[in-house]
Amino acid sequence: MDLYRFQKSSSYAYFKENVYHPKSWVIEGSNDENSWEIIDEQMNNHTLNYPKIVHTFAFQNLESKKFRYLRMRQTDVNWGNNKRLCINAIELFGCLIN
Repeated sequence: MDLYRFQKSSSYAYFKENVYHPKSWVIEGSNDENSWEIIDEQMNNHTLNYPKIVHTFAFQNLESKKFRYLRMRQTDVNWGNNKRLCINAIELFGCLIN
């Protein structure tokens, strides 16, 4: 996702209503879309394994860094034991930097 300006993010909220609940993923940040840095990692996370869940996650490895691009990458099968990644919405919390 291109934020068009640099963002110093603090957390993100994940909205899900479907049956393909992710359990392991990373959120990565980049400023050039070539070099990506992991800023949050969730492994075997049960939080989203319920219907109609909204949950906010704090970025774990941000250390006051700013990124223009963010992406979510699933790192294992979901709780349905397949590789489908279905997202209803993601909200980012932080501030835009000129």
